[in-house]
Amino acid sequence: MYPRISAYRFSRIAILFMMSGIVPVTKAGAQPIAIQVPVSDPWYDTGIDILTGQRLTVLARGSVKYGTGLAQNADANGVGAQRDGTELGGDSPVPLATLLGLIGKIGGTTNVGTGTLLPEGIPGHGAGFVGSAYGQVVSNTGRLFLGYNDKTGQFFNNSGVFFVTLWTNNPTGTTNAEAATAVEICWPSVTDQVYVVQYAPVVDTNRWTDLGVPVSGNGTTNCMFDSTRGGSERFYRVLKIP
Repeated sequence: MYPRISAYRFSRIAILFMMSGIVPVTKAGAQPIAIQVPVSDPWYDTGIDILTGQRLTVLARGSVKYGTGLAQNADANGVGAQRDGTELGGDSPVPLATLLGLIGKIGGTTNVGTGTLLPEGIPGHGAGFVGSAYGQVVSNTGRLFLGYNDKTGQFFNNSGVFFVTLWTNNPTGTTNAEAATAVEICWPSVTDQVYVVQYAPVVDTNRWTDLGVPVSGNGTTNCMFDSTRGGSERFYRVLKIP
C-alpha cells in the first residue's frame, strides 16, 4: 500500500510530497535536437559542438540488437532479455562504462581512444556512460560523439538505433524556460535503498506507470529526466522499494 500523499503543481508538470519532503522538479534546457544513433560502429558524429560550462541533457529511447539471436537486445542502459546493465565494457570503446549502453565523448574523431569522455552521470556507471537519461555540465569544448559500448570486433552483427533527444543551456547556466521540453525529478537518496519514479495523469488514481528502471540510492541526490514534448500534464512520485 502506498503512503498517503498530496500534490504540488509546477507549470504543466506536478510533483508529489514524500515522507522525506518535496521532490524538486527542474526544467531542463531549451532547443532540443532529435537524432538517431546507430549501433553498427563504436562512435557516431552528432554534428553538434559543445562548449565548456554547458549542461548537456540527453534522453534516449529504443532497444537495439547486439547479435542475431532473438534475445540479444538491450536498451540504452544495457538492459535487455539477457542483460541486467551491471557488466562493465572491458574490451570495448569505454572499458569502465556499462557494457552495451549508450556512451558519449567530446572531441576527437570516430576512432576509438580519441576525445574526452563525458563526465560520469550515474555513480558507478563510469565516465562516458550516457544511458537512457543523462545530465551533466561538461568541462571541455568540442564535437559531441555518441556511441555504443559493445566489445571490440562485435559490431558487425549489431542493428537498430537509439532515438535520442538532447539539448544544452548556454555556459552561463541560463535557459529559455518557455521552450524547455523536459523535467528533472530529483530526490535525496539513502545508500543501498532502491527507488522507483512513477507518473500518472491525475493524483487520485491507482494507475501509476514506472518512469524507467529502479534506481539505487547512493547517499546523495538522485535525479531522473522525463521528456515533456507533446505531452499532457503529469504528476510524479518517488517510491522506496522495500
